[in-house]
Amino acid sequence: MDARDAPRYLPGLRSLMIAQSALVGIVLLQVVNLYFLNKRKRAHRVAIGKAADVVDTSMGRTFVQMDAATLNTDGTVIDMDRTDNKNEDFVYLY
Repeated sequence: MDARDAPRYLPGLRSLMIAQSALVGIVLLQVVNLYFLNKRKRAHRVAIGKAADVVDTSMGRTFVQMDAATLNTDGTVIDMDRTDNKNEDFVYLY
């Protein structure tokens, strides 16, 4: 802050608004990015013969007990040791 900018402090206000606008823009870009990543993963699941939609029980309000080698609805075993990029059953939340 500089005393000569008082009482409105326009340079500081301008800088703050630019930074906040950039932040909102980046967040919106990330939401669009995650939407398209989910869409691509969905198409990949269909291409390999799996169901398009994955039921995510991890974010549910009720506890569901599962074994380490839990089966998907299509009968395949969930692989717990893959990155989100390699795991076709991974769904990005936004």
